[in-house]
Amino acid sequence: TAWRDIAVLTSNTTQCGLYQSESQNVMAKGYCSDAQYNSETTCTEATETWHMSPAHGIAAPDCLELEWSRDNHLGNTIGGETLAYMWTLPALPTEQKCVLRMRYNISTDDYDGWNTYNEYDEDGDLLPSPITDNPNVNFGGMVGNDMRTINVQLALNTDQFGRTFQDRSHTFNIKPMPAGIPAGGQVYNLNVRGRRGNIVETYPSVEYDFMPRHLTIGSEDYVHIAWTGSLSTPAGAGQGAQNTDKSNVVCIANAGSSVPLKFDDPACTQIGRAH
Repeated sequence: TAWRDIAVLTSNTTQCGLYQSESQNVMAKGYCSDAQYNSETTCTEATETWHMSPAHGIAAPDCLELEWSRDNHLGNTIGGETLAYMWTLPALPTEQKCVLRMRYNISTDDYDGWNTYNEYDEDGDLLPSPITDNPNVNFGGMVGNDMRTINVQLALNTDQFGRTFQDRSHTFNIKPMPAGIPAGGQVYNLNVRGRRGNIVETYPSVEYDFMPRHLTIGSEDYVHIAWTGSLSTPAGAGQGAQNTDKSNVVCIANAGSSVPLKFDDPACTQIGRAH
């Protein structure tokens, strides 16, 4: 695969060694001339050719514990901050286009995900499945000297167990570091998340917010402001015209102010006082 692994964020860090050592960043990977076979054994048994693709020759991906977030709560973590990973872009000698792929894996503790395979199926003709669609469950028991039967039907869909979501729509260019930036200087990418409108109009997204929300920089650092709006915004959202979404960068005296300052105001020109 052409994909380079950046990071694995997981609730189970005991598997980090496996994720890192098995990454094609550091390990060669094989593939079959016929894509329906995903192992060397089945590939050669089908008289197809098994090829090897070399490792990418870069560092293994980061593997970190994912910060806590309430389920289905727009990605906010403790303190109201957004779940985030700080990625340092690779230094490239020439400009290159980059496609970012994000995968979101959903696991469940209802079965052993590392040792349950396709032999376990709901039809039961091979091995009985550990989970079934909409099962009837008796959660009764002894009440005093009586055995009570309490049957309930659970709203379970096995299609929702062990799923992987994927988004690879994020495309951008990585350019070489501009000339003139001091050796100790950094370029920080300032983006936004969300869309125009109030929380009801933007759901399941959020209202516009900077990302990162708080950025501390030094006198030799630079900020690259980069974001795009949405030209599919409905009429009335955020008191704007339909299918428009334009942004302005202004200076304010402090985080509690609503009216911007003039650009020649001293508060906008002094390092450490601009917000």
